[in-house]
Amino acid sequence: MRIETFTGNGMSSLNEDALIVHPTLPIYGVIDGVTSLHGFVTDKEQTGGYLASTTIARYFTHIHKLISLQEHVSTANLLVRLHMQEAGIDLTVKQNLWGAAIGIVTMEKHGISYAQTGDCMIFAVYENGNVRILTRPIIQNRELQNEPTGYGVLNGEEQAIEYVEYGKISRVGVKHLVLVTDGLFWPVGHQEKQDWSQMVHKMIDMGLEHYVQALTMVEESDPECLKYPRFKTSDDKTGIILTL
Repeated sequence: MRIETFTGNGMSSLNEDALIVHPTLPIYGVIDGVTSLHGFVTDKEQTGGYLASTTIARYFTHIHKLISLQEHVSTANLLVRLHMQEAGIDLTVKQNLWGAAIGIVTMEKHGISYAQTGDCMIFAVYENGNVRILTRPIIQNRELQNEPTGYGVLNGEEQAIEYVEYGKISRVGVKHLVLVTDGLFWPVGHQEKQDWSQMVHKMIDMGLEHYVQALTMVEESDPECLKYPRFKTSDDKTGIILTL
């Protein structure tokens, strides 16, 4: 199996995304840190989103045995909570919480299991070129984190694990798996719909580094986010392409 990865910062000097590439176990993932609204920053200028994403990535890259993704995600969420407690964060106020969205896969003999929250996306690309979307993007509203009408984020809340999406597909016919944070989404105009299949094939054909270069040029051509509506000019970008 061939593994291609990319991670880089957007507008900020700090990359709040993180990668999971375990050195021995077949587990891979992308993580998008979500900074608290109250703007916690350490004396090393590390944000809550950065600390959440790196805590989760560190856990998944150091596990010794693969059990169910549900159990691993639950443990990672607990570690985020413990890290916040150590930092003296008031966990009763949702706006204080650090968090992260995840897109994680584990490769099994006959199948591929996955876990996803927030705007991280996972795609399976088949030998005939068809793209299967395993997850769905979420419009982010911080007040709706881990709420029935919202979306899941690993932010240490006990209910967070109830909002993680899990699944398993067969490996038959799968040629590529593509995992990305939302910073790698190709910008679309006001009346346009995102063509996920075209975007994914562009990543595979160009390679992640060249894709990011092209994407950055488009973003820089619209610094005010007027032609292509988005939350910021350029977001942190992290992706993995697994070629089976």
